[in-house]
Amino acid sequence: MTLKLFRSTEFAQSRNFSPVGERRALHPVWLILLAAFWIAVPGNWALWNSLSHTPGIGIAMVAWIGLRLVLLLGFASAALLSLLMWRWTTKLAIGVALLVTALASITAGNLPGPTSWQGLLCLVILALLPCIWLWRARLRRVPVARNLLQVALVFVAAVGLFALVLAFSFKDLARLSDQAPGLRSQVSPFSALGSVRALEQVLLRRQQ
Repeated sequence: MTLKLFRSTEFAQSRNFSPVGERRALHPVWLILLAAFWIAVPGNWALWNSLSHTPGIGIAMVAWIGLRLVLLLGFASAALLSLLMWRWTTKLAIGVALLVTALASITAGNLPGPTSWQGLLCLVILALLPCIWLWRARLRRVPVARNLLQVALVFVAAVGLFALVLAFSFKDLARLSDQAPGLRSQVSPFSALGSVRALEQVLLRRQQ
């Protein structure tokens, strides 16, 4: 009787709880992959701009190296985000990653800052608009045991693919790094870690 009453209510037939709504909801794995490659491609616009203007590198080589860098950044981001692919942390982790990526891109692109119109536009496109979509997106609810298995599979697969692409591209990337060492500081959001270390070193020197 209780089950029949529940099924007859509007609450049970809402799109968030109906079987049809659950099937249409986005799986967390797909959300992680979308976020990872959003970070890798538009999130690293400053890197792609600098790469295209690196002397001695033709268009074909820029495209070939760029493709491998996209894969490396995408797989690295997916591996890190997959560790937080839980019901209550997935959206929060992606939102923070998008914000850090946008701020790192502003720094890497030598924009005046988030309060300038260029920096504000970068922040809106790379973080605010995706976060609005992220907030409105409905995620499929996955049982804990299955979610744990999926987290492990996504992490292992992302790390394995990252290692494979890196091994295949190591010589070209090492040559590029020697030729244009400034590119390493433009890799978002990972360049933000270098900024944090540099800030810590400055603070330590001042304390001494």
